[in-house]
Amino acid sequence: MKLYKTIFGIVVEKNERFYLNGDENWDAFINDDMLFQKLNQRPTSF
Repeated sequence: MKLYKTIFGIVVEKNERFYLNGDENWDAFINDDMLFQKLNQRPTSF
């Protein structure tokens, strides 16, 4: 799993697929204590 900060928003790469989350603040997103669990629960909602 990889995370990218782009001008369009946060991009999550998981299993060679990419998901865009353009609505969330990068600092709040990356500092979430439950980030790994959150990403594993809902990668397709990005």
